[in-house]
Amino acid sequence: MNKDDKLLTSISRFLDTSLTMLSLCLAYFIKVHLLPIPYRGVYITSNFHIVILMVLIIWHASFNYSSLSSLYFRKTYIYLVFSRVCKIVTIDILILFCGLYLSNIADISRIMILIFYCVSIILLTLSRLVVYKLLSYLKRKKSSLLNVLLVVGSKMAAKDLLAAIERDTDCQFKVLGCLDIDEAAVGKEVVPGVKVIGKLEQLRETLTNNVVDEVIFAMPVDLIWNAEEYFDIVQNLGVQIRVMPHWHLRKFLVSRPHFYSMDFEDFLTTPTFVLSATPSNRGAMFFKAAFDFLICAVVLILLMPFFLIIACLIKISSPGPVFFRQVRSGLNGHLFTLYKFRTMVQEAEGMLPELLKLNEASGPVFKMKNDPRIIPVLGTFLRKTSLDEFPQLINVLRGDMSLIGPRPPIPEEVTKYQLHERRRLSMKPGVTCLWQIQPNRNEIAFSEWMELDLQYIDNWSLWLDFKIFCKTVVVVLSCQGR
Repeated sequence: MNKDDKLLTSISRFLDTSLTMLSLCLAYFIKVHLLPIPYRGVYITSNFHIVILMVLIIWHASFNYSSLSSLYFRKTYIYLVFSRVCKIVTIDILILFCGLYLSNIADISRIMILIFYCVSIILLTLSRLVVYKLLSYLKRKKSSLLNVLLVVGSKMAAKDLLAAIERDTDCQFKVLGCLDIDEAAVGKEVVPGVKVIGKLEQLRETLTNNVVDEVIFAMPVDLIWNAEEYFDIVQNLGVQIRVMPHWHLRKFLVSRPHFYSMDFEDFLTTPTFVLSATPSNRGAMFFKAAFDFLICAVVLILLMPFFLIIACLIKISSPGPVFFRQVRSGLNGHLFTLYKFRTMVQEAEGMLPELLKLNEASGPVFKMKNDPRIIPVLGTFLRKTSLDEFPQLINVLRGDMSLIGPRPPIPEEVTKYQLHERRRLSMKPGVTCLWQIQPNRNEIAFSEWMELDLQYIDNWSLWLDFKIFCKTVVVVLSCQGR
C-alpha cells in the first residue's frame, strides 16, 4: 500500500468513527425528542459514558480490522454495500451487548441502542455512496490532466512498465515516449503506440519542449555514461524522477539535492525509488488542499454581492468582458486559464509590443509604472487593493491553483527561463506567495523573485503558508498593489 492509499484509508476510518459518534448523538436526540411520549426520554447515568467509550473502541477496532473502508473507493452495487455495512454493524452491536452484559450495565435504553443501530447503518451506507460518487467525479475531472511520463530505456524493464500501464484501465498516465542510449533504437516501437523518440542526449531538449510530469529510468543506470549529468538536468527542472531498481543507489544518494525527498513506493505493482522536488508530507499537503477549498468556498460566498458590484463598475467604466482570462503555466507546465477582474482596456494585449521598450522589470516579466492600458480610477483601485486577483479563487476551487504558492507565469515567460528557474513549476501555483508580501515587491529583480519562489518550495510547511496568508491580508488592507 502506497502513501496515498494509506492516507485515504486513515481518512475513511476517521470518517467512519465520526459517523458512528454522530449516529449515537442522533439516536439520543430521537429518543429524547421525537419518539411518542410513552417511549420518550433517556435516563442518564454514569454508565452512559462507559457505553460511549465501548462504542468508540468496538466500532473503531472493527473498521481497522475489516475491509469496510475499501468500499469508499471502488464501484460496488448498493445492496452489496448495504449488506456489508449491516454485517459489520450487527457484529459490533452483538459485541456491545455482550460487553454490557459482562459489565452488568442494565440501565441503558435498549430502544436507543436499536435506533443507534439503524441510524449507523444508514449513515455508513450513504457515506460510502456519496464519497464514491465524489471521488469518481474528481477522477473524471482529473482525467483531463493526465500525468505525462518520459521513459528512459526501451528493453525488457521498459516494456514491462509500459505493459502494466496499458493493462490498468484506470491509469491516469500518458507516455510521451522513450529515450535510449542506442542510436539504432530511435524510431522503433517499444510497445504498440509508444516509440523511442530520441537518444538520451536529447533529454534536456525533450523536457524543455514538452510537458513532462515524471521521468522514469527503466534501464540499468550503470549502462548510462555520466548518468549523474542527466539526473542533474531533471532535478534542475524540478520534474519528479522515478527509478526502477536495477542498481546500487549509493552514489546518487550522496549527490541528491537537499530539496529532493526520496522514497520507495509501488508503481502499478512495480517497486520504484522516487526522488521528488515537492514536499513529501502527504498529510500536510492534504490539509493544505482542504484548507484551500474551504477558505475559497467561504470567501466566494461571502463576497459574492461585492463582486457583483465590481462587475457592474467594470462594465460601466470600460467596454468589454468583466473577467480577464489568460493562459498560464501551472504544475509541471500544464496550461490552464487564469481569471482576474479586468483592470485594463479591452485592446491591452495588442498595445503590449509598443510598450515593451518601457519595461521596468528584469527578466522575462513585464512591469511598468503608470501603465496607459489600465482603466482610469477603477483599474488603479482594483490593483492597489489586489481585488482584481480575487477571481483566482475560482482557479483554486477548480484545482488549477493553491492559495499559497509561486505565481503562475505565462507560457512565453517559461520559454525564457534558465534551467534551474523551471523548478518553480514543480509546485502548484498560488494566488499569493513570498514575493507578493515583500514591501518593495515591484522593485525586486526577476532573479530574486525566482529565488524567493525556490526558497518557498524548499522550505514549505503549513506554518510558512499560514505566515504568508496573514501577511497577505496585511498587504491587501494596506493597498500595496500595483
